Amino acid sequence: MSSRPFRKRLPGAVVRRWLGRGAVVASLSLLPQVVVPSGYDFAAQAQSVAARKKLEDRPEAKIDKVGVLRPGTSKAPKDKSVSASRKTRERLKEAAWPKSGKATAEVTASSEATVAVGGLGMELAQEPVAPAAKSAKARAKRKATGPAEKVALRVHSRAAAKKAGVNGVLLTVDPSRTEPRKGAEDTDKLRVSLDYSSFSDVYGGNFGPRLSLVELPACALTTPDKKSCRTQTPVAGADNDAQSQTLTGTVTARSLKAGTPMLLAAAADSSGGGGDYSATPLSPTATWEAGGSTGDFTWNYPLRVPPATAGPAPDLSISYNSASVDGRTAGENNQTSVIGEGFSITESYIERKYSSCKDDGQSGKGDLCWKYANATLVLNGKAVELVNACADKSACDTAALSEASGGSWKVKNEDGTRVEHLTGASGNGDNNGEYWKVTDASGIQYYFGKHRMPGWSDKGTSDTADDDPSTYSTWAVPVFGDDSGEPCHKSTGFADSSCNQAWRWNLDYVVDTHDNASTYWYSKETNYYSKNADTTVNGTAYTRGGYLNRIDYGLRSDLIYSKPAAQQVRFIYGQRCVVANGCSSLTKDTKANWPDVPYDMICAADTKCTTQVGPAFFTRQRLIDITTSVWTGTGTTRRDVDTWHLSHDFPDTGDASSPSLWLKSIQNTGKANTTTAEMPPVVFGGIQMPNHVEGSGQDNLRYIKWRLRTIKSETGSTLTVNYSDPECIWGSSMPSAVDKNTRRCFPVKWSQSGTTPVTDWFHKYVVTSVLQDDPYGHSDTGETYYDYQGGAGWAYSDDEGLTKPSNRTWSQWRGYGKVVTTFGNSEGPRSKKSTLFMRGLNGEKELDGTARVAKVTDSTGTAIDDSRQYAGFVRETIAYNGTEELSGTINTPWSHKTGGHTYSWGTTEAWIVQAGETTTRTKISTGTRTVKQKTTYDTTYGMPITVEDSGDAAKTGDESCVRTSYARNTSAWLVNKVSRTETYSVPCATIPSVPADVVSDITTAYDGKAVGAAPTRGDITATYRVASYEVADKSPVYQQVSSSTFDKLGRPVTETNALNRTVKTSYVPDDTGYGPLTSKTPSAFRT
Repeated sequence: MSSRPFRKRLPGAVVRRWLGRGAVVASLSLLPQVVVPSGYDFAAQAQSVAARKKLEDRPEAKIDKVGVLRPGTSKAPKDKSVSASRKTRERLKEAAWPKSGKATAEVTASSEATVAVGGLGMELAQEPVAPAAKSAKARAKRKATGPAEKVALRVHSRAAAKKAGVNGVLLTVDPSRTEPRKGAEDTDKLRVSLDYSSFSDVYGGNFGPRLSLVELPACALTTPDKKSCRTQTPVAGADNDAQSQTLTGTVTARSLKAGTPMLLAAAADSSGGGGDYSATPLSPTATWEAGGSTGDFTWNYPLRVPPATAGPAPDLSISYNSASVDGRTAGENNQTSVIGEGFSITESYIERKYSSCKDDGQSGKGDLCWKYANATLVLNGKAVELVNACADKSACDTAALSEASGGSWKVKNEDGTRVEHLTGASGNGDNNGEYWKVTDASGIQYYFGKHRMPGWSDKGTSDTADDDPSTYSTWAVPVFGDDSGEPCHKSTGFADSSCNQAWRWNLDYVVDTHDNASTYWYSKETNYYSKNADTTVNGTAYTRGGYLNRIDYGLRSDLIYSKPAAQQVRFIYGQRCVVANGCSSLTKDTKANWPDVPYDMICAADTKCTTQVGPAFFTRQRLIDITTSVWTGTGTTRRDVDTWHLSHDFPDTGDASSPSLWLKSIQNTGKANTTTAEMPPVVFGGIQMPNHVEGSGQDNLRYIKWRLRTIKSETGSTLTVNYSDPECIWGSSMPSAVDKNTRRCFPVKWSQSGTTPVTDWFHKYVVTSVLQDDPYGHSDTGETYYDYQGGAGWAYSDDEGLTKPSNRTWSQWRGYGKVVTTFGNSEGPRSKKSTLFMRGLNGEKELDGTARVAKVTDSTGTAIDDSRQYAGFVRETIAYNGTEELSGTINTPWSHKTGGHTYSWGTTEAWIVQAGETTTRTKISTGTRTVKQKTTYDTTYGMPITVEDSGDAAKTGDESCVRTSYARNTSAWLVNKVSRTETYSVPCATIPSVPADVVSDITTAYDGKAVGAAPTRGDITATYRVASYEVADKSPVYQQVSSSTFDKLGRPVTETNALNRTVKTSYVPDDTGYGPLTSKTPSAFRT
């Protein structure tokens, strides 16, 4: 049964047919034997719950259950997102502001008053309300002695609210009495509740859940231009219950004497239970990558691009990851990507995070403040933290405060990549032109935020319209250096201590060692806000978001501006709006058609941003078409090759949160000259699942999100995904201790501006099975089942120095220690694989301040420390035929710390992690064959030096050792080129006897140089093998095995084998020409 009493709907409240309300919650006081997390402040939680007064009991939100589709089912689950989209359109049409109006409410110590003011439903009550009397006589006496209090209420006009800097509802509360109630001098309070259901969707972007109750000075009505009159002070203990769409706060009645009314406002913040738009789009869930232990469902749709004439070509795909939906919590920016909920397209950028100035000691400021040098790299869709690593700690301490020379940067999961933090990218929008250069081990350079490509010219005129175009890849925002030593800090005070600094540098230039290049071009979305809370001047510009317009490739680095791109990918965007409701333009009259765009945070150029007091990050765009093309070789004419069209919708969530962009389908059309071939679309079906553990935290909205359930391919086959049921139920089935949580739910601490942080709990879902069905019977049904064992693992959230200590908790998902995967269908044979993972839980913080002890034990009983750097490492795999083991592999990790830095708040470290030892056992007819392999690595690049193979453990004399040497050019960062590989038939610890112990000895030369010489481009021009040894000193004598030559683009022109036979390849155009490759012709062998 519901814990909420049945209540009549307030006068003026809107009844909505489409929206489910009030999920069933059991009151904490009604449940015996409640299992709750230790370390959680339930006293404060209970007070918060008790202070909330539900205005009504709304029916439970109707969502899909996570029911499992059973094998053999002929039909895929019905996609309910279509009908949900119709509900969204109805819902947005109903949103409306309350009108200005007046009313009087009569409140006594024993009763509450409900009233409608201009269509705004309100409830008022005295606090503390007198205890219930035990008899009718006592109740009558109390009623007689408890005088009624009249409270005058007024809802002011929208114009008055805007002038006062309120993007919401402005109201006056004015009691009639002149003295406090007798005996209640210190506790005389008035509770005010507002029903905002009628205007919750008047703006997009979860406007309702972002509302907070604030108090303003009375002069906000008379002299709103004065900055002091626009100060908003949060009402202490105010609560936004987004599930019932009520805003409740308690004000002290002593200050409410007649003639001194209180001015209150339901004003929108940048954050709320539905997410935080003041956070940049990169979610912390992207900073940790692991294997199948996480239980995530991922799906990938490759986008074919024409091959490059030479050099780097984009590797593009549209992908889905269920973990990105799990990660949408109250503390994150929850606007979906330009593709839709859970989906993304391959992208690359570097992002820096800043601190809220409010959290950095600057009360009343909505700006961003510098905290420390930090960065996250996303390259080709994979995210990793960059570590500011200095050998000299004192030097790093100084450098860490400089955005221009932030120390020596390393990839946290070291893989031989070099990272350089540079300045001087003129015109990119950052105050000193910060940009980044990342070079992989093969010498390919990736530039982020370069802005102007090689060869850029201003054409010698004063008109910027004449300039060569720029990529607009750097997105900046004003950042304050409020502390001494921080970037842009001025001794003259806070107001002078700001400058524009990048929060994102997008990939815009890639060049290989042969000067083949690709370029990426963007559009920026500009917004404005009142910097330093100064609403008396026009707003300050910043980049709130942006999008990729095109990728040019098949380029030469010196011809970027003088020649059309040989190959190109174009991206076309549309507005994130409900098409059926009209998408011509986003205005105050059409704003409800953009359900996930926070219209209230938009401020136009050359205007005073009266309500936008801090930057918010979002986009108005959705990706609708992707087209590949090649240059025809004439003028600027291009020929399209492939097009993909993306269809979207905004299905209703089923609760009070705003609908999010959902991808309905992808349809590919191939274009060859004048012929087109349109493929059937790939169609996506969704399922609704709540993210929020109902009843936890603020008893907020269930935050129901759509997840991918079915995928119907172009050929008609259907992939169906089954997810786990929620494992956590508030009040009956929760973790016994927050730091020892083994359930699929996690805590998140968050707060609206000026309020005390609350702890909400959110569900984590894992995929339990994936079924593939062929409706035409051409293939058997494919079934894959996942069994997660050993309990879920959670770690204390990474201390990146930006999160307030009070907001950190055990919320980092580390997955399961063991996952058993079963393949096959119910009617045929099945195979099984067991995988044992490391999760990096050893040394994690415990609630009492001690360090957790965690080990991983394999099937042989060997236990090793589950060290942090090993998170996601596969310790053991076992393959079965039914229940019989066929083979097994045990991996022992090796690691080396390449750098790190200790700050006042914690330590960041970069590690090389590799498999140091691998033991493989295989069942054979006579028993089990066991082979052990040991590998050593260099400690700079993490590349193998020696690999020792023990051979069959039951024998001796079949050991071998492989030694690898490298030819490196550290200036060009060509560091992975192997120059010599030696194989011997003895263990690595044994000095080999030559030629007796030699199995092979192969050397490689690069770029026409001698073996061992540093390469300049990395082209293999000759390979040799040992033919004999000198009698005197046993030095090797080599025989040439092959040779090659290359053109200046790096394409092979001749290839000659050991018999001196040569194949020559010609290209049209050749390396003296330019354009798309139209012909590649290898010749026959020539002697």
